[in-house]
Amino acid sequence: MQIEAHSRARSTASLSTPDTFNLAEQSGMTHGAPRWVGETNEPLAASSEAAALQISMQTLACELLAPSTAVGIGTALRARLFPVLLDTAWLRSPVAQPVVAEDRKRERLVIVLHAAFETDPLENGFDHPAESIIADALEETGGPQALEWMGAFCLDTSDPSFAASVLRCLGRMERPGTSVWRASLIGDALGLDEVQIRDAAAQATESWADGDLAEVLATHEEPEPWLRRYISDIVSDLRALG
Repeated sequence: MQIEAHSRARSTASLSTPDTFNLAEQSGMTHGAPRWVGETNEPLAASSEAAALQISMQTLACELLAPSTAVGIGTALRARLFPVLLDTAWLRSPVAQPVVAEDRKRERLVIVLHAAFETDPLENGFDHPAESIIADALEETGGPQALEWMGAFCLDTSDPSFAASVLRCLGRMERPGTSVWRASLIGDALGLDEVQIRDAAAQATESWADGDLAEVLATHEEPEPWLRRYISDIVSDLRALG
């Protein structure tokens, strides 16, 4: 029993020190050791998402484990999960903190919107809770930041149903952003392979009744006959507005 207790104490002590960052060195195994990338040993430039993910893993460890071992476990998890190390030192600077905070706001917004669409299907002629969520986000950030997020959501071909739903909700609003922003968003959406996103772009354009978007639709070569007819009708209506 004494030997076992001593072994556990030694194991816990080792995990609470910075040396545990390299698990492979401690175990004598070097084939899986974390490594820096680059011939000059310069760290791999970290994207905000990848670096934030590393920090999230460490934060989770700190919440789940005792304070005396949490830091060591957190770095150990990072070493095990990320064999290629990213330079996250910049995230500790005052300038980087707002970036991380904005990323978290964006992640929360995605989760809330997904939940809204899953709970309440988006139907024509009926208000949807996601409209208020998007409106609040636009108001809270002052516009530009949320518009950037919305544009990315609307063009996300990895989840076309979500992208189309967000674009339809934007179409129900009173011309969000500038005319240039809307034209760019619609043009990019029409250029995607996902037909439901192109359909959502056409619906949004029709709802905004923005004559400046007529040529954006007119120059689009739509492969789907039914959507091509719909777009043609919208172009005629917008040009009639003058």
